[in-house]
Amino acid sequence: MDTVKTVIQSCYTDQRSIPYIGKSILSERGLSGLYRGITSNISSSAPISAIYNFSYESVKGALLPLFAKEHHSLAHCLAGGFASFATSIVFTPSEQIKQQAQVGSHYHSCWNAFWGIIRKGDFSSLYNGCSAVLCRNVPHSIIKLLCGGLAGSTAVLFTTPFDVVKTRLQTQIPGSVNRYHGD
Repeated sequence: MDTVKTVIQSCYTDQRSIPYIGKSILSERGLSGLYRGITSNISSSAPISAIYNFSYESVKGALLPLFAKEHHSLAHCLAGGFASFATSIVFTPSEQIKQQAQVGSHYHSCWNAFWGIIRKGDFSSLYNGCSAVLCRNVPHSIIKLLCGGLAGSTAVLFTTPFDVVKTRLQTQIPGSVNRYHGD
């Protein structure tokens, strides 16, 4: 789906539907054409995760002592935004390579796309679109943290009564007169 999305987003016409693009990719490139660029994602996912987690935890650890407890969520959001900024060092070139492989029929592998980008431009060409990446990823990270917090709070709201029942059943001493019964 990512390849189809990339091809649709790169087109400058409104006449391209998801089925049309999907069929076009399959007929022109075969099934493997849907997976062009995946090597870039796979090879960059571990470094991106490491950079994100290290940056997030470092910034969060530095900010939490500066905020009152009721404002800790702000520290988490700022840490998430900074971590997304830090990952752009690896993410932007990875995304550039992936998308060139997905859209460009002249690049049959990520390695070809990498060298083609550098050959036609220079090393800085790998960072084309970096501002747009940041404008997408930083708010995305913050919104994801906020939604995750809201989802977690909502889940706790509805499941705490069952958690209380579970705790009371599980903290009774076996073999004694039990106040609560259940399985």
